[in-house]
Amino acid sequence: MNTKNLAQEVAAFLHAHDARDYYEGVTVEETAGEIERNLNDVPMIEETIRDIEEISDEFKSHEQYLSEAKPLVKRLSQLKIQLKAEQGNRMVGKTGYEIKQAIHIGDKEIVYGENMREENGNFYFVSDYTYNEILGEYSHCLVGDDYLEIMQEFTSRVNSQIEAVRAEFEKAALPPDLFTAEHCYPHDYKQNIVGKVMAVRAEVFRKEYQRGDHQLILVTGGNGALPNPIGTKVYHKRFSDGKESYIRRHEILGEVKPECMPDWAVKKLAVLQAKKDTVQPNKDRKERCEMNKETNTGYEITEKLTVGNSVFVLGCMESGYGTKYVTWQARADDPTNYFWGRYIGNYEDAREDLFERAHSESQNLNPNYHKRQSEKLPAFCMSTLPSDGTLIIIKHKERGYKVSDISARDSDENKYLAKHINELMDVTPPQEAAMVAGSMFGWNVPAANPRNYEDDGKAIKPKNKPDRDSR
Repeated sequence: MNTKNLAQEVAAFLHAHDARDYYEGVTVEETAGEIERNLNDVPMIEETIRDIEEISDEFKSHEQYLSEAKPLVKRLSQLKIQLKAEQGNRMVGKTGYEIKQAIHIGDKEIVYGENMREENGNFYFVSDYTYNEILGEYSHCLVGDDYLEIMQEFTSRVNSQIEAVRAEFEKAALPPDLFTAEHCYPHDYKQNIVGKVMAVRAEVFRKEYQRGDHQLILVTGGNGALPNPIGTKVYHKRFSDGKESYIRRHEILGEVKPECMPDWAVKKLAVLQAKKDTVQPNKDRKERCEMNKETNTGYEITEKLTVGNSVFVLGCMESGYGTKYVTWQARADDPTNYFWGRYIGNYEDAREDLFERAHSESQNLNPNYHKRQSEKLPAFCMSTLPSDGTLIIIKHKERGYKVSDISARDSDENKYLAKHINELMDVTPPQEAAMVAGSMFGWNVPAANPRNYEDDGKAIKPKNKPDRDSR
């Protein structure tokens, strides 16, 4: 299947139905490039299908869905099936170990694998596995020739994760009773859900977290929280631990009815709202909104920072659900044409985002900043083994490397993955080369310093010294 053409068609569809200017300032070609890079990842394909289907929900006729959306959904679904078939058995990079058992409990997955052709007789493998949406990592790996010993280690690690999750629940001391449709108002996509208490569908969570205390969230913002959303992200604070996170709009069951809120949830809500209001009381918010009457799409601009030819602003809007905030960027020569909006649920986070954006722009304008950054070593980077092209992860100050779970069979593809991921993390070729050297020969050798490499990552050749006897 020609993924480039498919990516271009999907990008054109998203831009054509961008009712909320989500792609403002971004070209169709840029969007297509990003989509094409994600078309080798099954979860990203599934997310793209959901985005198309959510947009098509707003079509005025079924014929429009059949002609514009369904062909794209069908081709993406076929690509997903093809990728799953090609991936076949789950392997630990190119080590030869095939994963036979995997149990995800709490914050990690415990895996057991076999390689019955391992030349040293270490046929059995056990490891922890974590994934952060970019990189997968096998850690605390153990191999051996005794099946019972390795299996005992596997079950011991699983039991340790079970006990850790139990301890987490006991510390929270919250009831597990699930919220169902009868506890909620029907989920209406035409409604703004910012400031509302929503219940997340239980099946969104893994089995151990399918509990009522994990279902409840207080929505704070996100494009997906707006009426008739084009975006899907809904930012929120969790009732279970008060931490901020995000989900997709379609993962929400509905708004919890006030009469169905248990006492513990009412108390938790009061705590979450109190934390929000202590930093910036409502009176101060109103005064801040009234200090400047410049508006954009209903938001009043309250703060403005100019850095070079860029302008960054903070806006606020009073609503029945509290105060909503946004930060935008504009050009100094066109200061009211705002773009790249970030919608945020509370004032302190919005103000922090404003200053972060301005600070980032000031660094970009400093010619020495990127040079200084490139001379430092990152926390970790991606690379490939010279012997067989396996994709690996190198961590600063650690000897050796770890095989990445996303390592492909094709060495050229792994080189592309390493280059692409490093670019996303602003890791330069000299930094990668220095990290490779440090992991092999120690972190105090000259080869572990990025200054000793050309821009393409090749070592700088020492200048020729004259012969001692030459005159």
